[in-house]
Formats: sequence, structure tokens, C-alpha cells
Amino acid sequence: MTGSLSNAKTKAGDRWWLLAIALLAFGLRVYQLGDHSLWFDETLSYWVATTDIPGFLLPYGAYTPLYYLLIGGVSFIGKSEYLLRFPSVFFSVLSVVMIERVGRRASGPRAGRLAALLLAINPFNLWYAQDARMYAMTSFFVLLAMDGFMRGVEGRGWRRMIIGAAGAYFTHTISLFIVYVQFIWWLPRFRRQVPLFRRWFGAHAIAALPLVPWLAWHFMQPIQGLAAVAWIPTPSLFAPLWTAWNFISADTDTWTWLTSGLAVLALIIVIQGYRHTRHWRGLMIGWLVLPVLTAWVLSLRIQIYVDRYFAYSQFPLIVFLAIGLMSIRRVPIQLAVGAALAGLMLVNSLRIYIDPMFDKEDWRGAAAIVNEQWRAGDRFGIQNEESLIAWSYYDQGGDLPVPLQSEQQPGALDRLSRGADRVWLVYWSQLESNHRLTKSMPFDVFTQTDPITQQWLARHCQPPLGKWQLTGVTVLMCSGQ
Repeated sequence: MTGSLSNAKTKAGDRWWLLAIALLAFGLRVYQLGDHSLWFDETLSYWVATTDIPGFLLPYGAYTPLYYLLIGGVSFIGKSEYLLRFPSVFFSVLSVVMIERVGRRASGPRAGRLAALLLAINPFNLWYAQDARMYAMTSFFVLLAMDGFMRGVEGRGWRRMIIGAAGAYFTHTISLFIVYVQFIWWLPRFRRQVPLFRRWFGAHAIAALPLVPWLAWHFMQPIQGLAAVAWIPTPSLFAPLWTAWNFISADTDTWTWLTSGLAVLALIIVIQGYRHTRHWRGLMIGWLVLPVLTAWVLSLRIQIYVDRYFAYSQFPLIVFLAIGLMSIRRVPIQLAVGAALAGLMLVNSLRIYIDPMFDKEDWRGAAAIVNEQWRAGDRFGIQNEESLIAWSYYDQGGDLPVPLQSEQQPGALDRLSRGADRVWLVYWSQLESNHRLTKSMPFDVFTQTDPITQQWLARHCQPPLGKWQLTGVTVLMCSGQ
């Protein structure tokens, strides 16, 4: 009787701890949620969700429609930055709760609670919790599917894995790595557990059923294959290591003696965590390593390596960190190491709110400048049709700018400026990174646009009547011809 009461109190205590961690995660994620402008990909989410989901998604193979259907539903309530980003907050907080279960399965309740706490304050997870894209949603469904896989192998049914895998597949095709990771785990085992393997295979077949009509519809389209990936740079030799560090710190650009020391410390703790993981060690390391390394190898032929595509591989890394911290036997050292790593995460989470390095493309600011200073006789050009999608979100009902597409239409700038009093031009940074979260790197429109635009600006807009350098976006005011 006494033991039962003790267990009940322990479980109740665990639930209260988890609730407190979830509330912390929620508070961090809703703070300043609508303060930053939407960046291009976020405006694309809204545009696709409110125009033509099949027409945009079906010709390509990367995205499936569940997230856009959700955003389409949210748009009936409103279109503010806060509302469009809130679904990502919701799924990120659910991930904080769900990782506790995975950590518990790997090494007990304390590991689960610590993993949940680390994820709650993690800046990489926080960033994508405040991003109106599908990455937080995909990551949650992958986490649910992996937890369901563990339950299924333990003989507790496959329903959770089916729900998680189906949700992940119908949100982003990159989540198909779930099958790959789990199959690699099965390879040395399935001959000894053939009936269980068959049930696993059948569960994934059920999970994939909603995707079958969508894929059939996709292959009937005139254009097939992955969405355009020409913008993705070739990853470096050490890209997987930078990805792992990004999962912990959300910053692969700032290197000092302190950050270098913390990176080495984190590596040691992760290795310790791997060594002290009691259960599911092989599955966890495969979950962390296989998607990232496979994408890195495939990028020798086709560029698909961007850290956010594999955000769900962050979860086993966080669990290893938690278990590694718990494995330190001397309490003072354990507290010091834990404080150092938690401090790193908290400081970088704070930087997301205040550091210009983490500012998003400022389409809202660009639109405000043009709208406030527009006058009769002005003309307005924008870099390309993609830019027009971002601009249209913040347009206040005026004339939409003309997409210039200078490389495809060499005389577009001359035609736009002919007979105009003033010409407004808006360009956005094309500088891309495999790891960096934002386009806050310095961008010079006079030297980093296409050659045709550079030549025209040198002849007709040097110096400009006005120049506004915003995060990722430049606004120019030039004289007409």
C-alpha cells in the first residue's frame, strides 16, 4: 500500500514538473511572436494556403498539403503574423511534452524531464516554433512516430506510430526518413522477430495510405521531382558537425574561445550520453545521424542539405545531452556543466529576441517605406515574382510592383523607368546558407545582384535618391528617365 502511494505521488510529481516545463516552453515561444516581419517563406505559406494548394504543391515532390490546409483554416480567423505562427508554437510545445516520453524510454523519468527542459529552452527549436513554416509540425509528428515505434516494438500497439507517421508524411516528404531509420534498426533483428516486423511494415503501409492519392496526382503533373533546390549551397566537408552544433546553439557563425570550448564540452556530454543510454541506443543514434549524413552524401549530386529540413534529428541529440549530464557522478561538476550548456541555450534564446543577427527579412518595413513616401508619377519594380509574393502580404491596396526578372527580361528596368518621375526598386538578399537561420548577412544591392541589374544601377541610380538597407531587403529610390 505504501509503495502504491509512493508511486502515485512520484507520477503526480512528474506530471507537475512536465506541466511547468511545458508552460515555460509556451511562454518563451509566444513572447514577441508577432513582432518580426514575415520572411519570404512565411509569406509563401500564407499565399499557397489561401490561393491554390494543389496547383502549387503538386508539380513538385517536396511538400505535402497538411500544413497548408491548417494555415488555410487559420487564415479564416485572421492573417496576422501572430496567428500564422501560432500553429508552430503549438506543435513545438507538444514536442517538449513528447520528448519526455522518449527520454523516459531511453533512460528513465529523470532523463525524460531533463530532455524536456533542454528542449524548452533550446534556441534552434525556439526559432522554428516562431516560424510560419511546417518544420515544427513535421518534427512533432516524427517524434510521435518514433515514440510509437518504441511502444510497438515493446508490444503495446502501433496506433501512435501510425498517427505520427501519417501526419509526418502528409506534412513534408523529407519525413520519409522515418522508415529508413527504423528499417536500418530492424536489419539485424527482423529474422528473430518476423511477426513483429510484419506488423511494423503493415503499420507504415496504413500510415502511407493518405499519401497514395496525393502522390498519384503528383505523378500525373507535367513537372515532377523535388521542388527547386538551386538556391541551396553545396555543404562543406564538416557540415554534419555544424548541423549538430546548430541543433544545440542555433548559431554556427560566432566562434570565440568560449563557444569553441562549449562545443567541445557538448560533444563530450553527447558521447557520454550515448554510452549511458540504457535502451534504444541504436535507434537514437540512427535517428540523429542517418538523415543528416544521407542528405550530405546525396548533396554531392542534388542540393538538399539545409538544417531545418532535418530539425527532427535534433531530438535524439537533446536526449543524449540529458543522459550525458545525468551520467556525471560528482554533483558540483554536473551542476557546473549543466549550467554552462543551459546558459548557452538561454543566452542564444534571448538573442533571438534582441540580436540583429536573428532578425527576419523585413518586408513589413520595406512596404511601410514605399507606402509612406509614394506619390503620383512614381513607378515600382521588384526583383522577381517570388518577391511579389512577399510584397503582396504587406501591400496596402496600392498598385502591385512589376516583377523585373532582369536576367530573363534584360530591358525591364529601362521600360519601367521610361517617363517616370521616380522609380522604386526592391531587392532581397539571395545569399543562402546551409546552417544560418536568417538572411541577416550584409547585402549590397549594387554588387550582389545579377550583372544586368548591377550595370543598370551603376548607370542610372548611383547615387540613388534614397536607399534603405533593411534585414535581407533593400529599397532604392532612383530617378526616372
